[in-house]
Amino acid sequence: MDKDNDMILKAKNKKDKGEKERMEKNPSNAEIDVPIEDESNCEALLQSDSSEGSSDGNESGCCDDQGAEYAALKQLCQTYERDAIANHEKYLRALADFENYKRRAIKERSELVKYQGERIFQDLLEMVDNFERALQSADSDPGQLKTGLEMVYKSLIDVFTKYEVRAESAVGENFDPNKHSALGQVVVDDTSPGTIVSELKKAYFYKDKLIRVAEVVVAKEPEASDRDSVDETV
Repeated sequence: MDKDNDMILKAKNKKDKGEKERMEKNPSNAEIDVPIEDESNCEALLQSDSSEGSSDGNESGCCDDQGAEYAALKQLCQTYERDAIANHEKYLRALADFENYKRRAIKERSELVKYQGERIFQDLLEMVDNFERALQSADSDPGQLKTGLEMVYKSLIDVFTKYEVRAESAVGENFDPNKHSALGQVVVDDTSPGTIVSELKKAYFYKDKLIRVAEVVVAKEPEASDRDSVDETV
């Protein structure tokens, strides 16, 4: 071991001595000459500086990209917000228009029912009844009155026809409590019981709806006393 150390020490001293002699012979080279191992160190330092600069550049570029992306997202959010506000305003206006339309429709419908409903026709029916009675009483005095009444009566019937109001005679029909109101019963020969023999007021329909029942007189079966009197007469 000691022998090896001595050999290493001698070699080092010899090397140092040779370098010293070389520097003494060429002093200018001492200022220029750089150990070879230092060149590799310089290259490493240059590469390190370059990589650090590149890393800083990459970090700066990454930050720039993130900033641009954030700005784009912010602008997009603002656009969506404006669109949402505009759509909400449109919805409110449409809702208000619909509510106004609904109120107008309800009002128009109520007015239509109020002024063109059944009540007006029921009032007119009383007029028809009065004119019919006047025509019957005017037979004894034919004149201008009868002619005038006939004209008025015809005009009323024309109005009824225009609005699909029609009369229905019940004479000869079987009694129907749904559209007939019996004012009395009488015995009529050769007539089945329950048959309507006369009417004081006709039934009236508005389109397919009954708006007034007929007031009628209905045939009935003869009572026992009536049958006995008939048999005695025979």
